Amino acid sequence: MSGVTGAYDRAGDLPTDAPVWVATIYWLSSVLMAAGLACIGTWVAFGGGTRHFSISGFFTGSVGEGIGRTAFGIGAIITWLIVLVFAHAGAKKIFGKKS
Repeated sequence: MSGVTGAYDRAGDLPTDAPVWVATIYWLSSVLMAAGLACIGTWVAFGGGTRHFSISGFFTGSVGEGIGRTAFGIGAIITWLIVLVFAHAGAKKIFGKKS
């Protein structure tokens, strides 16, 4: 894809004259990857079935399912907020403001 866009540098940024469809594909694939990661946390936190959590460190051993699901739930909510902000900022950058 870098041959189409002319992005041969190691920064990975698209050139300013890159076609809109290429920028859209880059943006959409990034949003979908971030959403996929958010789905994993959402599934662990809110999905059906029992979950077994354990931690290591000062407090080792088994942790209750409620504590583990709460931790994953907070992480999932934060991740979804990041995905929404990222999607909105990218869409505004690519498609511009509609008046």
